[in-house]
Amino acid sequence: MRYRLFGIVAAIILIPVLAALAAPGNNALAQTDNGTIRIEVSRHGCNQTPGEFRLEVEAGREVVISFVYGDDDLPGNNPPQIFITGYNIPSDVLDQENPEIIMRFTPDSSGEVSFMCILYCTGHENLQKGRITIHQVTKPLEGGDETSGALLLIAPEQALSGQPLTLTAALRDSQDRPIVNAPVKFLIKVDFFTTGLIEIGEAVTDEEGVGILEYIPRQTGDIEVVASYNDIETTTTISLTEKVGIFYHTESGLPHVVSWPEVFLDPNSALEAVEGGVAPTIELRIPGGLPSLLLLAYVFAVILVWSLYLRVMYQVFRIPPARQTGDINVRLIPSAGMAVMLFLVTLLVLILITGPYSHPHILR
Repeated sequence: MRYRLFGIVAAIILIPVLAALAAPGNNALAQTDNGTIRIEVSRHGCNQTPGEFRLEVEAGREVVISFVYGDDDLPGNNPPQIFITGYNIPSDVLDQENPEIIMRFTPDSSGEVSFMCILYCTGHENLQKGRITIHQVTKPLEGGDETSGALLLIAPEQALSGQPLTLTAALRDSQDRPIVNAPVKFLIKVDFFTTGLIEIGEAVTDEEGVGILEYIPRQTGDIEVVASYNDIETTTTISLTEKVGIFYHTESGLPHVVSWPEVFLDPNSALEAVEGGVAPTIELRIPGGLPSLLLLAYVFAVILVWSLYLRVMYQVFRIPPARQTGDINVRLIPSAGMAVMLFLVTLLVLILITGPYSHPHILR
């Protein structure tokens, strides 16, 4: 009974280990971008894999396999020779004097071939299960290489005028393969004395055969969009409507650097919105920043100069004339000049109190 239990336990432990050692190798190598595959050949198998060793390559693409001698740890020479079935390609003998050999071939169709060692050597049995799987890869065509195909245009059914919209074109050949690097033109139909097409842009297809164009329409109504590539055309209709609300905002006034908050002299109702046709309340606004102070200083300096000038003229008029000149009014012209100057000063003050300084809503 004790020996039977010991045998059951040993079987439970050894069976998974033996199954793993006997299982075919699953470390398949794929063809790299430069097409070269490196395989180390030793008494332990290909790349230390005693079981099945598999390669995956593409049909129509040159395969370059570099076999490297891997038994340098042995005291003597252990030369294998590789043979690829299906193509009947034997390699040179791989040994210490010839540690690397290159084999080249180009598979023309999908399928599977074998490669193995045909020269008896140590570990010969571990070099008999090489497999090469050949895949037929469908590659996209370059623009201009195809003879026929189909073009699909994707666009929104409705859009807003003045807003960007996306036009997408998908180009495929007769075998439903994507056509890459193909210039697809986008056009719209217009009626201007006569009906015609106007080009609005061009997009080059990517690896998926898709070209995308961002377009901003300016008209409204139904427009017909055409996507064209060589002799292939497709159309779709987009309904354009006007945008609801303010289309854009205008700005007035001169921007300046603000160093401190602006000051408002009552009433505060000047900042409140009023109904259309009603003038807002006037208040004096002093914007913050040095440019505003310099502008105010200039205005007050002009007012002061003109005030002093008017006062001097008034004092001059108070001086009586030295002698009478009959009916001639010697003060008529100076009086007219003073009236004009008084008008200009008044106008300057009115501009100050009726501009953006007194109507803050103009800058809102």
